[in-house]
Amino acid sequence: MLKFPYEKILRFGLGIVAGAAVAHAAYHGYKNMEEEMIHELTDRVRQHFSTKKLMLFGFLMSQLLVPFLKGELSVMINLLLLKSMPKL
Repeated sequence: MLKFPYEKILRFGLGIVAGAAVAHAAYHGYKNMEEEMIHELTDRVRQHFSTKKLMLFGFLMSQLLVPFLKGELSVMINLLLLKSMPKL
């Protein structure tokens, strides 16, 4: 009479469960690391471009708005016209 291999089936089942647990832990560990890296990269990009926008705003204030406030409208118009003219 043949014996049913309960021990082999039990070991196989436990091996599958253990493998699934390891895969699950590795997947979630990777996903957490990926989310942290994306968050850090996004913060750095936002910081970089916000600094650039502030620098551009300061440049525009000094080149366009300050002459206008001083009453030098012709200087501002000349700056605008020179920037809008096509270069040859």
